[in-house]
Amino acid sequence: MKTLALCGLTLTFFFLSASKASSAIDVQAPWEGQFWARTQCSTDSMGRFSCATAECSSGQVSRNGNGAVPPASLVEINIAASGGMDYYDVSNVDGFNLPVSVATQGGTGECKASSCSANVNAACPTELQMIGSDGSVIACKSACTAFNEPQLILLH
Repeated sequence: MKTLALCGLTLTFFFLSASKASSAIDVQAPWEGQFWARTQCSTDSMGRFSCATAECSSGQVSRNGNGAVPPASLVEINIAASGGMDYYDVSNVDGFNLPVSVATQGGTGECKASSCSANVNAACPTELQMIGSDGSVIACKSACTAFNEPQLILLH
């Protein structure tokens, strides 16, 4: 499982539990943003970085301001963005590619973890499946993305 943890109000820290890799960024309140986990990433012979899911289309590990191309499991964090309150959630509005969770460390209040820990890919309907180069289901599209029908479009 990919794990994302919010530490304090001005430092966001995240780590990938399978690899133990980690990174931290400092942010100033108010701040809001999204994090997502990309899968099956590689660098080609020309040095262009790309991923099979949640691709940022920057050609680099850094997203350079680009968002994730769906399907992508999202972690959304808002620090002091709504009347000084912090909030966070896990969203599958843009589909699902990996189980993710977000939790606080430190601070005050009764904040609980938010997660989608199930492997949605295992139960993804055929018409929503994103198939990888090896033939396996690597992501599950949202109905909005798969069918592009106005009644299915979800607004963020």
